[in-house]
Amino acid sequence: MTSRLLITGAGVDRSVGIEFPLANTLLADVTNYLSGEGKGVDAALREMLPGLRFSFNSMIARAVDKIATREPHEQKAMVQRVKEAIDGLPPEEEAMRKHGLLIIRLFEKLAVIAENSQLDPETEALIREVFPHEADVLIDSDSILDIHKLSLSDTFKTVLKQTLRKGLTSSRHAVAAALGADMLNIETLLIEKFLGFYNDKPADIKNYIYIAWSLWAFLVHKQRQVLAHHGARP
Repeated sequence: MTSRLLITGAGVDRSVGIEFPLANTLLADVTNYLSGEGKGVDAALREMLPGLRFSFNSMIARAVDKIATREPHEQKAMVQRVKEAIDGLPPEEEAMRKHGLLIIRLFEKLAVIAENSQLDPETEALIREVFPHEADVLIDSDSILDIHKLSLSDTFKTVLKQTLRKGLTSSRHAVAAALGADMLNIETLLIEKFLGFYNDKPADIKNYIYIAWSLWAFLVHKQRQVLAHHGARP
């Protein structure tokens, strides 16, 4: 009896010999391509886009700066991804497992701060008791601390930056891939830069053109590799 697998919707072929990248590795693959076989593509794009300052590595600093502005449930989701990434690691990957535990511990501390800043029922009741007539005006938020305005310490930022850089430079780093899948999402980046056409921001427009053509060039390069591997004609 022959078994058949039906895949619907957008997708890429991950079978042996094809192995197109998934969303969580795409940015790392494009970055490595531009610093290696795609150096000529990078140089040509920068020549056509004078004054371009963008680099995929520069995304890391911006992504880290935005961590504190994320909602607690988003931070918990990131922690869960890291946990899943290190759960099945073999014994020889102990260093990777500890790296993941460090990231989890840092994010859990951030989550504790966010949760403890929530205005609990007892505190709200006391406010209403002490200020019975002004309570509705005083209680204008569900938190006593605006976590979106918090600034992360250099320790936290450095650990995250170093981790994300490993995802852009090494062939496979489970913890960096788990974080980068959310923090360094190329689809989100393209959407963000595309708004430059509407907001009349030349810098964002240049960034969008560079990112889009870099992605296209990498995918063409990858396609040629697959065709060559299978002896197919382009």
